[in-house]
Amino acid sequence: MYGTFGVILSVCRTVEILHRYGERIIRKIIALTSPQTQKIAFFALIDD
Repeated sequence: MYGTFGVILSVCRTVEILHRYGERIIRKIIALTSPQTQKIAFFALIDD
């Protein structure tokens, strides 16, 4: 019983971590798709 409960807890923890990083990645993608950020990224690429 305790082993199953431990597995459930670890799965919940993994989902929580994935959600946290997933949210960060989605925000980054949204930021990159905004025209102003695209210009900044474009000029940063030209500078390199």
